[in-house]
Amino acid sequence: MSVVSAVEWVPVESGLFSSAAYRASTRQLYLSFQDGKIYRFFDCPVMVYNEFIAAKSQGGYFSQQIRNRFRSELVRRGSSGNRGGANAQSSLAEQLRASVLLAKARAVLQCDASQEAGAAGVMKEISGGKRPRRRACTGLPVGSGVWPSLVGLMPGIRAGEV
Repeated sequence: MSVVSAVEWVPVESGLFSSAAYRASTRQLYLSFQDGKIYRFFDCPVMVYNEFIAAKSQGGYFSQQIRNRFRSELVRRGSSGNRGGANAQSSLAEQLRASVLLAKARAVLQCDASQEAGAAGVMKEISGGKRPRRRACTGLPVGSGVWPSLVGLMPGIRAGEV
């Protein structure tokens, strides 16, 4: 089950926001802006979500109680023609999957960088038979082609930017 189907989006009357959602199991607040951007705020109490929904001005509440108080992550970039609805939710699920791939790719880069710096035990070769070399920290085959799949999922992201 994807994160998108696990949360219920509540529309809000705001010049800045279009909707909000809260995932109680992980204490994550999701805010969808009018420009289509969706941010996730981590370790956010449910009280903050409830107060945000009930606030006379969601923009004011956000500025005073949410912005710069919780670690956040851009989940989806904005797009002028795609606000809310099923398309936005499916796009959010794709962005979350891409975020996981990006984290894995960064782990591979860190592993490679450690190996290049001469860190002991970071890269090891599996001996015997015709088994391929594998990265010790990820288990991925050396030269496994992580970049083509990542770059294909996240247009505009180039291998050097990860």
